[in-house]
Amino acid sequence: MNLLHGDTSGDQIRQSREQAFQDLLKQQILTGTKPKTEPTRSTRLLEKRKEQLEVQQALDDRKLESKKAEDAMRQRENDLKRREKELLEELTKYNKFLNDNDAKRVDAEKKLVENKKFLDQKDDEISHLRQYLEQVKREHEEKKRVLDAHRKYQKFFRHVLEKTDEYREVKALIERFNTLSGTKHRLQQNQENASRESEIEKVGLKKCVEERVNEQLALNNEISNLQKTLETVTELTIKQETSLDERSGMMVTRTQEFTQVKMACDNLYRRMLERAGQKYKKVDVLTQIEVINELLFDYKDIVSKAGKPKKVGGPGTVGFIGASTSVAPAATL
Repeated sequence: MNLLHGDTSGDQIRQSREQAFQDLLKQQILTGTKPKTEPTRSTRLLEKRKEQLEVQQALDDRKLESKKAEDAMRQRENDLKRREKELLEELTKYNKFLNDNDAKRVDAEKKLVENKKFLDQKDDEISHLRQYLEQVKREHEEKKRVLDAHRKYQKFFRHVLEKTDEYREVKALIERFNTLSGTKHRLQQNQENASRESEIEKVGLKKCVEERVNEQLALNNEISNLQKTLETVTELTIKQETSLDERSGMMVTRTQEFTQVKMACDNLYRRMLERAGQKYKKVDVLTQIEVINELLFDYKDIVSKAGKPKKVGGPGTVGFIGASTSVAPAATL
């Protein structure tokens, strides 16, 4: 910045010198000063000297003016610097002021919002308190109304205490009333419970009766089916008994026939053993028949060898040998 200031001062000096020389020439032209013809040397030196002095004076004047202008410029520059410094300081202060104002504005806005919230909260609290106050007033009025309504009971209690000696205080009378009320309430609850239980029992009984009726109907149906089955079984049993009687008759008949055959076989077996000279031994019918067959075959051989038929046994026997063939089938029965 000093170099720039120095260049500016040199240019101003040169310009002032040139301006001074031009002004001098103009002054000479305007005043009509003309050089003499054939001036002397001394005169020319004096004129030159004079011109030199005048130019020097003009230069000095210009230099002085230039110095004054330079001083003025320097003073102006200093004033500008001082003003610039002051402006910077003022700008700094202004920026600080703006920042402070912004911070204060933000704080004020925050405080305003907080105050607004606080006011809203207080308004809500006031509203709730008013509602609570209204509720308290209504409760007070209600209690006052109840108290006014209960004054007649107080008078009644006092009248009762005056008329009876059983209770000495209203408190005892109220306690007795509360006891009786509680007993009444319990009895009512017991009655309600009993009624509910009775209804439940009625429903259960009705359901049980319906179930029993359904079971009875089912049993009747089952009895009817069983009776039909019994009739069918009875008919079948009668048929089977009839068939069994027939079979029993047949068995009796066959048993009689078998007994007769057995007796005939035993008699024949006994007689055949006596004729053969053997001792009688009690054996079963099949063995007797086998023995009789063997003896008959032996006797048949003997008769065939003799060439004539011979009567077997005496009275009560089974005829001739030829009739013995009909005994074996009867014995097999």
